[in-house]
Amino acid sequence: MKQLGLRGALIGGSVNGEELSDPKFHPFWAKAEELGVLIFIHPQGTGELGASGRLKGNGVLENVIGNPLETTIALSHLIFEGTLDSFPGLKICAAHAGGFLPSYAARSDQGCVTFPGRCTKTLQKKPTEYLRQLYYDSIIFTPEGLRHLIAEVGASQIVLGTDFPFPWTKTAVDHILTTPGLSDTERAAMLGETAEKLLAIKPASLSCTAEALERFASATFAVGVRLEPDDQLHFEAPFGLADLFALQLRPNPRRNTIHFARTSADVHRRWPEVVVDYESISS
Repeated sequence: MKQLGLRGALIGGSVNGEELSDPKFHPFWAKAEELGVLIFIHPQGTGELGASGRLKGNGVLENVIGNPLETTIALSHLIFEGTLDSFPGLKICAAHAGGFLPSYAARSDQGCVTFPGRCTKTLQKKPTEYLRQLYYDSIIFTPEGLRHLIAEVGASQIVLGTDFPFPWTKTAVDHILTTPGLSDTERAAMLGETAEKLLAIKPASLSCTAEALERFASATFAVGVRLEPDDQLHFEAPFGLADLFALQLRPNPRRNTIHFARTSADVHRRWPEVVVDYESISS
């Protein structure tokens, strides 16, 4: 990690049929906690169900059901086996919005109340409370699904998810922007700020004066930009809120200076027709 400058690691939901909560993996979790790096859990399916044949047939069930189920099982073991108690500083992000676990979380609390004899480990808090110390991507597809995920885990625990290179969604940004009831602060956190904190990175940036930005923006986007006395940037643009968030223009503490939270290369990827005039932008 240190030699290569890595910020995290990707693992599956189990290892050769053994749970991630197995004590043999405690050294891994201890080192991840020590380094403060992010561990992203992405399932590889449920091989045991595949072998039984129950997920065969129409509907891609080995993926649609198998993958979220593997994540659900993995997170549940990390909770109930006390792994998250042993390593409370872990930064774990679960793919596919945490699988099925956040959707039926209260059953995890009720299980040990209903069958106390089958709960042999004493946890430091209720099972559902651990959900708010984990992180999740936003691959949940509907506004109501995202709303419920936020209600269970908090907007601060969710990061933008795409499942790239698989084409599960082409509207990952718009999904967050158009879900009703979210504040701009919550949207900004999910669209990048939380991930920046988890990965301990800062986006590459450019700065330019308001006058230079206005010339640049007018020439490339046909957008009117003006800086009011309150130092707030005001837009008159023919493109949508998603584009503004993707560009992420932010006022700089220095008066009359605007800060790009995205590099020119990022802008070009979203708007290929844009040609950046470097002469009008001072670094």
